[in-house]
Amino acid sequence: MGLILNRLKKFVKGYSTAMNNPYTQGGILEGADAVNGDFLVFGSTDGFYTKDADLVAHVKNIAGVLLATNVKVTLSYGDNPAVTTKAGESFNLMVEGFVALPLATTGAQIKEGDPVYVTADGYVANAASGNKVFTPVVAPRTADIATYYEFDSTKGSFTLTTDTAVKTTKTYFKAGTAKAAAAIANARFAKGIADTDEDGVVLANVYLNFKSAKAE
Repeated sequence: MGLILNRLKKFVKGYSTAMNNPYTQGGILEGADAVNGDFLVFGSTDGFYTKDADLVAHVKNIAGVLLATNVKVTLSYGDNPAVTTKAGESFNLMVEGFVALPLATTGAQIKEGDPVYVTADGYVANAASGNKVFTPVVAPRTADIATYYEFDSTKGSFTLTTDTAVKTTKTYFKAGTAKAAAAIANARFAKGIADTDEDGVVLANVYLNFKSAKAE
């Protein structure tokens, strides 16, 4: 399959993690702005797509993922400011392939081949309920260390830190409110499981296949 994720220091949201070209098709955005790595649903007209505010309710309408391309990217690979696509602009919609997407997890270990769920706001998960989005702590304090989590990239899971004082070499995370998630048909966690980007945000390597469910 030619995965390149082991050659990259970090995942980057919305980028393909495979050397071979993912299966894509052109689209035009309508409605709210979207960024690389966002799930998009079918729009009002063939060829038009939109960002949905509740992917759990409309998981069956997901058409694919807005894929980062060499046409509209940040100044260099790995830059983190989101690349925005606006209504009326064209983009590449990935309907089959490997891609890095933001991760929510219950803390249970994610395994290669596990089914993929999506929260209402677009995080991928490994269960239908109890999923928490973990966000990096910008300015960790030793006084709050007991509430912080650490991420194990080999397992794709979060655990409460055992540190008693903040270590500047580590990225700590805070757990958000638990969110429900809905299963994405023909989606699996892929080799490499998960890693953090340059901002500490956790991204998972996911294989998606919307092509098989879409009439050609």
